[in-house]
Amino acid sequence: METHTKISSSPNELTQIKSWLRKEKHETGNGFYGNWDIIKEAWEDKRCLILLNKKSVVGFLVYRKIGPIANIMVFDIKPVLRKKGLGRKLMKDFTESLQTEGFWGKLDFDHLPNLYNVKSMRLDMYKIIVPKLACRESWETAETISLWDKEHYEALDCSPKWIWHLQLRGNGRELKKPIIHPINYKWLMEWKKGVLYCSKDLWGTFLNWKLNLATSWS
Repeated sequence: METHTKISSSPNELTQIKSWLRKEKHETGNGFYGNWDIIKEAWEDKRCLILLNKKSVVGFLVYRKIGPIANIMVFDIKPVLRKKGLGRKLMKDFTESLQTEGFWGKLDFDHLPNLYNVKSMRLDMYKIIVPKLACRESWETAETISLWDKEHYEALDCSPKWIWHLQLRGNGRELKKPIIHPINYKWLMEWKKGVLYCSKDLWGTFLNWKLNLATSWS
């Protein structure tokens, strides 16, 4: 049997799972139908990994992730296909997928920059869950914050890796959305308004200056 795994996104896939869980509960009194609310909520949050044979769901698991720990909440294989190694296949794919950028990318996680320039095989992903100002690759507004993932001496001949075009409320200095981004205090940062450089220095120096955007341009 050829199978593959994916994060479930089709209502039909969820219906298939519900159908066999309900049938097993009715016929044997066993199974995970009593956990349906947990399964449905995980599916809605894209935390339901399914094992497919063509378009037929033959197994699934739902999980939650707290910090670096992923907890499996429900794990099941379709009753008529149990004891055929499908459970091992699903678990193997799940544990391997936790270590791949593509899996978390589908859940809108981003790759965490190498904050300390340390070579490692470890893959760190993160997701900001509050509204934030998005990065842009080209200048679109008069005032920008730019960030390099390098120290000053390394960034002299490099373009910034991230650029934020400041969007302010009304005529004041309050940002419509905050800038939220992982950072190393040694990285180079630039604050610019039009052709005027307000500051270009290490992020740690920005902190020491305690910039007050509300009065800097008054």
